[in-house]
Amino acid sequence: MKLLYFYKPMNRTILFSTILFSGICLLLGTASSFSTVDQIRDWYPLISKPSWTPPGSIFGPVWTVLYILMGFSLALIYSVKSNDAKYAIWFFIFHFSLNLSWSIIFFKFHLIGAGCFVIMMMVLSLIILMFLFFNIRKLACYVLIPYLLWLFVALAVNSAVWIMN
Repeated sequence: MKLLYFYKPMNRTILFSTILFSGICLLLGTASSFSTVDQIRDWYPLISKPSWTPPGSIFGPVWTVLYILMGFSLALIYSVKSNDAKYAIWFFIFHFSLNLSWSIIFFKFHLIGAGCFVIMMMVLSLIILMFLFFNIRKLACYVLIPYLLWLFVALAVNSAVWIMN
């Protein structure tokens, strides 16, 4: 019985790539959030939010885990030498640029509706990305499931904030 039929042993290249890509995701994600730290501190507490909004203290740890998973997923695809993998990597970069733009659009420019649209585009592009990854290396798709679930939470919160404000 093959419980982990999608698992392929990790080699040093994947380990190094995971560290590199996770580091890049963490660095860029942190830079994006630092560019909006004043607004997160000054503007965000003043707007109306649903009572079920996650506490601010969990965002850092959650995004840290998600960026590491994204880096690992990308490393798995990077280790495959094919045109499909190259295309999927470019699509990952497109998706990640949406990810980075959201906090600037929402927090820096206070464009709550546009932020909602960006998250919808993130969800759609992540689903496409997961299909691309699934066809190349299944585990690369599966490790993105927590990220997709978190995006659904973010979309629900962003939508409620837009309606309430």
